[in-house]
Parts: sequence; structure tokens; C-alpha cells
Amino acid sequence: MTRKCLGAGLLAALVIPSSALAACPFSYVFNYVSTTQAIVAVAGGPGAGTTTFQTTPAGAVSKISGPGSLTAVTSGRQIQVQMAMSNCSNVNNTPGFSGCSDTPTVTVAAFGAPTGLNQSLTAFTAAYTGSSGSITSTSGSAPLIIHLSPTGVTYYAGYSFNLGYNLPVSDASTPGAGSGSSGLSITIQPSTAGCSATTAMASVPTLINTPLAVTALAPVSFGSVSRPLSGSGTITYTPTSSGGGTIVATGGAGALASPAPSVGSFKIQGEQYKQVIVSLDSSVNLTHGADTIVLTPIGVWGSDASNGSFNNGLNGTGQVNLGNPNGAVTLYFGGSFSLSPTTPSGLYKGFIKLMAVYQ
Repeated sequence: MTRKCLGAGLLAALVIPSSALAACPFSYVFNYVSTTQAIVAVAGGPGAGTTTFQTTPAGAVSKISGPGSLTAVTSGRQIQVQMAMSNCSNVNNTPGFSGCSDTPTVTVAAFGAPTGLNQSLTAFTAAYTGSSGSITSTSGSAPLIIHLSPTGVTYYAGYSFNLGYNLPVSDASTPGAGSGSSGLSITIQPSTAGCSATTAMASVPTLINTPLAVTALAPVSFGSVSRPLSGSGTITYTPTSSGGGTIVATGGAGALASPAPSVGSFKIQGEQYKQVIVSLDSSVNLTHGADTIVLTPIGVWGSDASNGSFNNGLNGTGQVNLGNPNGAVTLYFGGSFSLSPTTPSGLYKGFIKLMAVYQ
């Protein structure tokens, strides 16, 4: 009796796998080949709202809306999905096997809670890259529904396609915005009855920089100066890193003691420890009615900056590391201009511009 029961049990054990294979002849294997790199974004100013970046299936990245900007983008940002049917070659000698005939449906959707300043991914797109099989149709965008055709697909040459998406990023006016990520899920549902769906998740990373803010703190004033009786005179006001300065008159020009001159200053604030390239106007027209004096600005980093002189041998440009705890540095500026015996008297005014960008 014992042997008969054991024999029946063995027979049942042989039948169950066979019927399961017949009900679901296909199963799928995922393999991500992703060369995703971090987006380096500078998003808006305070209260500026959302900036949306787009990555195409070919890997191109661009800004499509919003006040932010995009820097340091690398090529090859594809998320590539490779899939293979595990039973296409009939390695299990399944009775009635007729080749790869399943037409799976793939669903791509945003998944999980974004981190950092990232928002959920939207507007998914797909482009087929495999040497066999194809995308027969797609519908929707978030989620994106992809229908695949198996023509020519084998276990060793499965489906392969790249994904594109839109990534909204919140305003990055808060210092220390840092890194973030947005998740996506990819679910494969075989069309064959009895086959269960397979789901996997991926992540899209970003690196968000606090936007650079340039603030004019004080204008430069040369006080009262006098023109030369003959020839050409020069007034030069050289700032110091402590916010002071020295004014020197040459060629017969004069600098009066009262009112006292004062240096101008800008504050540059952004992501701590980031390198910033700064450009100050190389010349500025100071006007009094129809009369003009040409000012050549002289800039110097304040003592809150971590490196050297402003000009660095290049007129009007400099580089600085935002190494302070609050990511802010000061640029002090003065300048020089020429006077002649015929320079009209009066109060001369002008505007100087400073531009700053992340390196």
C-alpha cells in the first residue's frame, strides 16, 4: 500500500510541471542597461516655480519650460530595457511548442515618492532599438502602454527599447538643494493566459544647484576730483579685500579729501563649494548730460572668498569657490579713468554690470 501511494504521488508530481508549462509557455527576464547621468540644474529664483527638463529616448536632454536652466549635460542618458522570453528556443521540449508568439504589453509609470527637489516623471516615450521584434503601438504617456510584436525574437535576441521622460524640478532657491531622484516602474504582462506579470523599478537621479544670486550692495564713489591744468591725468581707486581702498591721482589730476571716496560691492551667493565664473564690465561710460568719462573697473575678491585676486590676468573676469558656510562671497570694485584740462565739471554717473555662472 505504501508503494502504491508513493507511486501515485510521483505520477502527480510529473504531471503538474507539464501542465504548468502548457498554460504559461513564456516567462520574461529583465536587464537594465542604463547610462543615466545626473542632471545638473539651476532652477529659477525665489518663488520662480517649476522647471521641466526632457530626456529623449536617444539621450538628448533639454529644458522645455520654466525659469531654470540646464548645465553640464552629458550624452547617452538612455534608460535601456532589455527583455527576453525564457522559452523561445523550446529548451524544455514543451509539447505543442510553436515558437515565440506572445505579444506582451509593457506599462511604464512613475513610481514611489520623489526625493530632493524632483517631482514625479511624466510624458514617457519609447523607441525600439532591438534587431528583432518591434513596438506595434503605444498609448498614453504617464503611464505609457507599449505593445510588442515578437517577430524574430529569441531568448538570445530579445526585445530592447529606450525610454524618454519629462522631469519637473521644483524651485531651487533654498541653499543646499543637493541630489534627488524620481522612480519609475516597468511591468511586463504576457498576452498568454495564465502567465503572470513581472515588474521592476528604476531610478532617475538629478543634482540640483541652488541658483546664483547677484546683489548690488553699494555703488562706487570717487568723491571729488580735479582735472589737470595740462596733459592727461588719471584717477585710480584700488579696492582692498577688506572693503577699503586707496585713491591715487597722477598726471596733474587731483583727488580731494572731502567727500571721501568709497568702494562699490556685489554679493554672489549660490551652492556652497561650487566654482563660479564672474564677469565684470571691462569699461563703463560715466555721463554728465552729453559729456562722458570712460571708467575701467578694478575688482578684488573680499576676504570671505577662498582665492586670489579678481582679474587673474584676464580683464574683467575671475573665478571663485563658494566655500563659505552660506555659499556667499563679496566682490569689491573701484576703477580708473582719465581727465583732461577740457573735461567738463559735473556729477558723472553710470551703471556697472556683473554676471556670474557656475563653472
